[in-house]
Amino acid sequence: MATLQSGGVEFFAAAVEQDLEGIIGKRSDSVYSEGVRGRNWVKVKNHKSQEVVIGGYTAPRNSRKHFGALLLGVYKKGELEYVGHTGTGSDDRTLGKLMAMMRPLVRRSSPFNSTVDANQAPVWVEPKLVCNVKFSEWTRDGYMRHPVYLGLRPDKVATAVAKEPTVFKRSSKAAVPVSKEPMPSKKKSEAFIARKPKSSVQVKAEAPEPEMPNERSVKLGRNVVHLTNLQKVFWPDEGYTKGDVLTYYERMHKVLLPHLKDRPQSLYRTPNGINSPGFFQKDAGGAAPPWVPSIHVPSDSRGGGTIQYILCNSLGTLLYLVNLGCIELNPWTSREQHLLKPDHIVMDLDPSDRNTFDDVVEAAMAVKVVLDRIKVKGLCKTSGSSGLHIFIPVGGRYTFDQLGPFCKDIMLVVQGMLPKTTTLVRSLAKRDGGKIYLDHLQNRKGQTLASVYSVRPRPGATVSTPLDWKEVRFGLDRTAFTMETVPARVEKHGDLFQEVLTTKGFDLKKASAAIKTLLE
Repeated sequence: MATLQSGGVEFFAAAVEQDLEGIIGKRSDSVYSEGVRGRNWVKVKNHKSQEVVIGGYTAPRNSRKHFGALLLGVYKKGELEYVGHTGTGSDDRTLGKLMAMMRPLVRRSSPFNSTVDANQAPVWVEPKLVCNVKFSEWTRDGYMRHPVYLGLRPDKVATAVAKEPTVFKRSSKAAVPVSKEPMPSKKKSEAFIARKPKSSVQVKAEAPEPEMPNERSVKLGRNVVHLTNLQKVFWPDEGYTKGDVLTYYERMHKVLLPHLKDRPQSLYRTPNGINSPGFFQKDAGGAAPPWVPSIHVPSDSRGGGTIQYILCNSLGTLLYLVNLGCIELNPWTSREQHLLKPDHIVMDLDPSDRNTFDDVVEAAMAVKVVLDRIKVKGLCKTSGSSGLHIFIPVGGRYTFDQLGPFCKDIMLVVQGMLPKTTTLVRSLAKRDGGKIYLDHLQNRKGQTLASVYSVRPRPGATVSTPLDWKEVRFGLDRTAFTMETVPARVEKHGDLFQEVLTTKGFDLKKASAAIKTLLE
């Protein structure tokens, strides 16, 4: 710690020259009391700085990772008042650490007492994290101009953070900004540099950031789910952990579970993250806790045996599956009440490596044209990978065998509309490598696709996300729908796939006749 007994103005000038935050002075005859804030200290600032509470963040843009900007506030009369946002001052490593601390604090509503004018859809967090920023000035509207993130203040209590008004004490040599905190008496003071200088002067180290726990237990009614290895990194490039996946599904369970209820789950487990091989597990019910529901389904290949599939009907079961390493969720299209009659059929648009996503969008728009012509409802979602899925509600009225020819006919019409970019050839060896496979064969007993709102074990932690048909246009960015951005999107737009659950379907005889006319 660098100290001196006099020459405060000169010392401050040195801090200004090195572009440091400022200096701190203490009464030389006072006693140092750790953790006690009293009248024996004074801050002399070079930059305007302010302790602020993090109340939310926005999604990242372009190549930026983790988040775009922090939404900041200070407390005034017991309420959190928005004072601006900052997206500067942090490298990728710092962004990742901050993101890891904010995710468990995500909440549905804004903690601020007024509307926040964010340039992206905000994700709100509990106002518990305090950070320090520097800025150029306060605007007339009470916002910080050009705030820059300087670091977390884990030693600060969020509710004690208030706006720090600044006055200017002028000397004959320089205008010295001084924090309006209790001032010491006119005795000699010792001063030291408050931030790391560019010279060899030693400074006080920042307090370490608190680590996330590696295990936790969630009590749900009479049942307890023990969650383990929360710090295990599942996405090495992005820094997302197993705990992040669990947090996402905890937040999304109310909108997700209706789409999983009573549907056998084919588990796809990736317990070592996205860069390690995963594996499928269907017969998983016998090893699950007794409170996890399951169903015995006759096997088509075990000579009269059965497969015990798990049914994901509750948050507890959902967390249990994710804790097994199920980043992705793969339900059947039919339910235990009618396993041979799906609730919806699926048109899977599966591109080759040589297709652009605009090619996939064009194919989806062609499917929409066909469905409109035969007056059948369809809803579109991203696959969470490189394709698009179109779900057609049928309400459990018909069997897979009855629906199979109808599904194929839809794709035959689409292939006729787009012969240069689509194909119905399933075999990879025989398929033209530059075309989209129009897959209608997902509509069979036991076939699965990634569920709506399912995270995919892919770079970027992308999510299979419902789309409004107005969004299915050229230029659609499939990578924008991620574990970070989708919760805020759902909070704003609701469940765009709700009609898959509520639509009773269509008259298959009439629709089949209509599609035949398009094939003639």
